[in-house]
Amino acid sequence: MEPFRFKHFQLSHEASTQRIGTDSVLLAALVPLNGVRSVLDVGCGCGVIGFCIADRLRQTGAGNSSVTGIDVDAASIAEARANADNFAGATPVAFCFQQVALQEFRDRDFDLIVSNPPYFVSSLKPADERRRLARHSDDALPFSDFIRHTKQLLSPKGKIFVILPQTESIEFETLAKEHSLFLSTKIEIRPTPSKSINRVILGFSSDLPSKIFTQEICIRDGGNDFSELYRDITRDFYLDF
Repeated sequence: MEPFRFKHFQLSHEASTQRIGTDSVLLAALVPLNGVRSVLDVGCGCGVIGFCIADRLRQTGAGNSSVTGIDVDAASIAEARANADNFAGATPVAFCFQQVALQEFRDRDFDLIVSNPPYFVSSLKPADERRRLARHSDDALPFSDFIRHTKQLLSPKGKIFVILPQTESIEFETLAKEHSLFLSTKIEIRPTPSKSINRVILGFSSDLPSKIFTQEICIRDGGNDFSELYRDITRDFYLDF
């Protein structure tokens, strides 16, 4: 498989449990980076979210930044490390990728924690063990575990951002509130204007925000071309934009 080519870098994603897709790129494009110096990507796969965020940090001139990615899958971590070697000359951001479960990870004080987490709970499970662990939250990383452990890893003013299907986002938001993580951002995503919301980006912090930022994004317009808003959001990443 050919590497996935972005404007300023390219990534291999053949060995990872999840291929590069719209969800991860949108999350990386939309998370706020003001004051962010340390980033943790949970379930990083080939590292796409972390590398896209690193590219944004590079463009803003943020020095002394670090991106850490963790994943239980050995092949995904190996591919992320290889991508980091190829990416190294493009940015001053330091990378670290570790094969470890979130429940066993001990580093702390991250300004930003991001994830495109496993979310299938009751659907038919794939036979492949690696894909099962990557896609099913009830096997390796229940939402309650994710919320509890990421909260412990945040810096005092840190934020957690995830992207989830619409139904699962409701459950996640409820559990986060139970653990005193407060919603600060909610971005709803539609494939087209005529279709229902199918993804939601949620942002949380330990502090109660004065206002919740909300937004709706359509990936494609009525003519099935990429919408101008989607192009604007992802313009720094995709070659065709």
